[in-house]
Amino acid sequence: MTRQMTGAEFRVIRDGLGLPTKWVARALGVSPRTVARWEAGESWIQPEVAAAIRDWSNRTEVQIECAILLADSPGVSENFREKNLGNFSEKNLVEKNRSVYAGARTTAPGQELLTYATDADYRAAHPTGSPPFTAAWHRLATYRIAAATGMPVTFSSTPDSANRDWTTKCQ
Repeated sequence: MTRQMTGAEFRVIRDGLGLPTKWVARALGVSPRTVARWEAGESWIQPEVAAAIRDWSNRTEVQIECAILLADSPGVSENFREKNLGNFSEKNLVEKNRSVYAGARTTAPGQELLTYATDADYRAAHPTGSPPFTAAWHRLATYRIAAATGMPVTFSSTPDSANRDWTTKCQ
């Protein structure tokens, strides 16, 4: 049996993912006030809600590790390599796209990490909603990848930028 998630844990995960209260409420089919009550410890967090936010966190971690792996960064843990690389259903995609990030510590065009200034820019680049998060989520994940790889970061607001966005290679 899974232990009960605390309000503090829920808040830490939500903040760590850069997900606004309103977005989380909408995604979970509840009101923003319900999310606030969970985080304040005033209401019990249902197991399916805890599972959903943990899943978002786990998916984010795998996507970040995948992007770092593609950059051939020393920031990729051996534990991740052993546990996850063989499990990627897109293992060939990882290998094929490795060249996108090869030598990424330079500033050559196309070798930077793209992120989005606004949710509108993010949605324009990802009209299908995959990944289904927010621009703030994308910026936080991009920061972690940049910190691990030394890759430069740039904003993009063009819809075709999704073709060069790290998330399209690590879903």
